[in-house]
Amino acid sequence: GTMLAYVFTDAAVRSADLRKAFRGAVERSFHRIVVDGDMSTNDTTAIFANGACGLPSLEGKDLAVFAEALHTLLLDLALMIVRDGEGATRVVRITVTGARSDRAAEAAARAVATSLLVKTAVFGADPNWGRVIAAVGRSGIDMDPARVEVSFAGEKVMRRGMVIDRQAERRAAPKIRKEAYGIDVALGLGKGSYFVYFSDLGHEYIRINAGYRT
Repeated sequence: GTMLAYVFTDAAVRSADLRKAFRGAVERSFHRIVVDGDMSTNDTTAIFANGACGLPSLEGKDLAVFAEALHTLLLDLALMIVRDGEGATRVVRITVTGARSDRAAEAAARAVATSLLVKTAVFGADPNWGRVIAAVGRSGIDMDPARVEVSFAGEKVMRRGMVIDRQAERRAAPKIRKEAYGIDVALGLGKGSYFVYFSDLGHEYIRINAGYRT
């Protein structure tokens, strides 16, 4: 579907400050979500500030508070999109740390978030760390399997490229049946990090998208 997100505020904010706050908030919200990896040609988000509150333009700490509130709002809206993904039953936050750079971490996180094998494993409540590592590997970033650690819902299931024990997977099992949880991948190579929210993919997605045409 097409995403149209418009934000209106009566706050008094200088154009340059509003643009900076909005771009930063969008980067940490709408730019951090994946449903199926596709986009509409008309996806749009915009903000309008008319200053009707009658107060002086925001600056300093007040501007920082406004920027953080804006980020919170946009993240709430962005997560609604993921939760409302066609047939979605779960929302997962994939966080990659320890990459050579933030850009490398982003490539790895997006590879996981868009992997059909990972998304179907999430739908099936399967802590399939092998699919996660495979997705990171195909992203093309620097990676040393002997340093990688993977956690599902806070339970570390893989350390230094090896399965820790099956008990960790058993502890993770009930947690990943919940509507939201996190997958963490630590690469152990640097300080780069990135996160993306994504939805699972199940039977309903296929039924919806195979059953209509525009």
